[in-house]
Amino acid sequence: MRQLDLSDRQLTTLPASIGSLTSLRWLKLDCNQLTALPDSIGNLTALTWLSSNQNQLTTLPESIGNLTDLRWLHLDQNQLSALPLSITNLINLTTLHLADNHLSNVSVLQHLSNLSWVWLFNV
Repeated sequence: MRQLDLSDRQLTTLPASIGSLTSLRWLKLDCNQLTALPDSIGNLTALTWLSSNQNQLTTLPESIGNLTDLRWLHLDQNQLSALPLSITNLINLTTLHLADNHLSNVSVLQHLSNLSWVWLFNV
């Protein structure tokens, strides 16, 4: 399986076993009720696209830094107040959406030299 769309499913959690889908390249989790992503998300090292818009995420796991092939990360309309330092490991990230969160400091993003599009409106 290379793509997985779990949008609009009223999910409140993701099972840790999601980390066993190591060939997954595209994961869409939009419009659920997720408050966190499991640490095992860091096992999805083939991911190039991750979208978790319109959830209730309050934090991201440090393991997100393992997703070094990630190019697009969409996290609009969550409850994020901080980004993990490990996000600086996402060296291939070109597009980042963080609008409508509660972020007060995004200085960690200055270390992502390949970013060409950052959406922070209404942060």
